[in-house]
Amino acid sequence: MKLVLIGGGNYGVQEYLPYNLKEIDEKIVSLSNKAHPRLLFIGFTERSNYYYSFIKRNFMNLGCQCEYLKYDEFDNQKTVDGKFKRADILYLGGGNTLFYMKQIKKFGLDKKIVEFAEQGKVVAGLSAGSIICCSLGMSDSRNYQGKVKYTCVKGLGLLDFVYVPHYQNSNRPDDIERFMSYKKKMTAICCDECAAFVVEDDKFFTLKTNENSKVFKCKFENKILKQTEIKTQGNLLDLI
Repeated sequence: MKLVLIGGGNYGVQEYLPYNLKEIDEKIVSLSNKAHPRLLFIGFTERSNYYYSFIKRNFMNLGCQCEYLKYDEFDNQKTVDGKFKRADILYLGGGNTLFYMKQIKKFGLDKKIVEFAEQGKVVAGLSAGSIICCSLGMSDSRNYQGKVKYTCVKGLGLLDFVYVPHYQNSNRPDDIERFMSYKKKMTAICCDECAAFVVEDDKFFTLKTNENSKVFKCKFENKILKQTEIKTQGNLLDLI
């Protein structure tokens, strides 16, 4: 299984938000072991059309062929099957994780994504897309009286961890102890923007495109939440 779980970043949609994920995207491409892999981007909303234009530009510059599965094609099984079959890389972008998971379940995309990953093809996620790949995630999909209250969203379980995106780029560190207190037996992988947690079979390593970005492990030990920066590569079992 090959997973690239990105904490956040910019596709280069505007001049004041420059593209800052190139080195991570290069690793996504190289993991396919193909010179010109085919990337499939899944768009869950109409706004995905806008983001896809930039993702397509970025990955075509890295030698990819790109294809787009639009939200209004989810109920066309022949189209879905064909696009998944042709793809070497699956890219799940950011957005509302709760809504994305409802769409995935409604149209049976959960089975397609799991099957794709189990074939050894590359699955990349950014923010919500990374949560989808894990068992659970710390999501800002719900607002209460105009304020974000982080909620637990169940993903597909390709990786049995809690995933926390945008970690130090948000106030998630202030809420991580409360959040993890309900999941004390699990390990959280907390990624800053411009950082990624990469899994290849039973091994892991981290990537970052900004020297200040970090990846952390958070887990309760002896009733105390311990946060440790993940600086090295290793075996996934070492993080449990």
